[in-house]
Amino acid sequence: PTEGGAIGAFIIFVMALYRGMRWKQMKEALLETAKLTVMIFTIIWGVLIYVRFLGFAKLPDAFSDWITGLEIGRALSSSVSSYNKAVGSLEARVLPSARKFEAMGVVATGAELATPAQVESDARQVTDLLGDE
Repeated sequence: PTEGGAIGAFIIFVMALYRGMRWKQMKEALLETAKLTVMIFTIIWGVLIYVRFLGFAKLPDAFSDWITGLEIGRALSSSVSSYNKAVGSLEARVLPSARKFEAMGVVATGAELATPAQVESDARQVTDLLGDE
């Protein structure tokens, strides 16, 4: 990729000279390119320094401890229970009537209605957010 980029840049350089690009225009283009390159590298180095700071300050560990320490067990249990009650109601009241559609000729013969699955109330524990062993 690097050699291909160099060949492409050289071809564009030759085309620019052939079409009459002056030294002043070339100097301005190179200066703008250098400025842009410095800006990009500054952003990259800033991100690298910021990530190092986060690691040394143990902020990801503190964030994962905060997330795992939230008391959401009761709310999760309530949500799962409500969902399971809705599925039970669907199975008891809606699906038996919907299964009669085939006899009425509303749906194609052999069409099946899928029953939604129940949800387990046990939440999986977060073991390691960073992937460190």
